[in-house]
Amino acid sequence: MSKVPAHRRDIIKFPKKDNLSWKVKLLWFSPILVIAFLMKFPEWRRNYLLDTYGKQTTATIDISSISDISETKNVLFHFYVDGKQYQGFESVPANYKYVFTPFGMPLNRGHKFVVKYYSEDPEVNQIDLNQPMAENMIDYLNDVIGALNESDICKDTKDGYFKLCVAVSLFKSFGFDGWADIMFYDEYFFENFSNNSFTFRSLTNSNEFKEILSKCQK
Repeated sequence: MSKVPAHRRDIIKFPKKDNLSWKVKLLWFSPILVIAFLMKFPEWRRNYLLDTYGKQTTATIDISSISDISETKNVLFHFYVDGKQYQGFESVPANYKYVFTPFGMPLNRGHKFVVKYYSEDPEVNQIDLNQPMAENMIDYLNDVIGALNESDICKDTKDGYFKLCVAVSLFKSFGFDGWADIMFYDEYFFENFSNNSFTFRSLTNSNEFKEILSKCQK
């Protein structure tokens, strides 16, 4: 058997380039992963506590701010647990005039929604803006009737039943999206991408909407 030459015995064997590259990448990404984890951990913890130990009650909106469209936590709400008041904040999309619910309707002071809280510490909470209470629905109905009065659909009629019929039938057929189209009938596209004067015209020119008008006039 041949012996290894003496001058080759002390040669240091460096790791291959491929093995070195993934270690360098891992070392480079590690701080980013740690920062991302620290940023998401409070949200993960809250979701776990609420999903596992959460209870529900009713929250009331105190402030829905539009002072800065880019601001976070622009909605303040409160709720009660065992007679003690707790507060919470939420970040909600807004434009120059309105703060919006996830279903496109305005979010106003006094509106009520379902809130879930951690039973051991109600400071851990999350409001569900997709679950409006009955009082909100009445407010929205009145707002839609008011918008119908201002738009060219019902401005020439004083028949209250007709307007109520249109508003209720509109919700049955189109849901909140139909109501929002009426509410924002004079908004420009860049002011409200989802519901604006263009979607209003599309709605009112549809056969479904014309059928609603025809039925409510009878």
